[in-house]
Amino acid sequence: MATAKQYDIFKSLYDEEADRYTKLATRAQFYLSIITLYVAAFAFKFEDLRRFIEAFGASRYLAVSTAIVLVLALLATLMATQIRAYEGIADPEEIIRRFGNAEPTDADFLDARIADLAVATNRNGAINDRVAHWLVAASWLLVGGVLLHLLMLTLAWLG
Repeated sequence: MATAKQYDIFKSLYDEEADRYTKLATRAQFYLSIITLYVAAFAFKFEDLRRFIEAFGASRYLAVSTAIVLVLALLATLMATQIRAYEGIADPEEIIRRFGNAEPTDADFLDARIADLAVATNRNGAINDRVAHWLVAASWLLVGGVLLHLLMLTLAWLG
């Protein structure tokens, strides 16, 4: 039979995943801001970029590659920020319905809540893992886009 202390441990695990959700959402917003500014700069300064390529003999392929990689970073970030179906701890109406007229003991009640917490924590952890993977991909794509852009500028400057 479960104790309140055991319940607290499972509740803290659930809370860790909830905190992780908040941190991932904040990181996704940060990436989205940076990538959006970068892509917008490319889009709104397209004519200036075209003139730069012609004037300095910069590689069109590097410019297009940079834009593609940054758009992919944007898409990966958007995948990370899509609406996620998180698991709640328990449905109060279902708890009442499950016990019916029988009065549960505290231990039985805690056992059931620990099971609810375990299921919710694992499901939410899997969702957070998926979001984290998309954010890792977005960060590497962003780094790749910036490096391609720097390479294009360096080659134009040297050439």
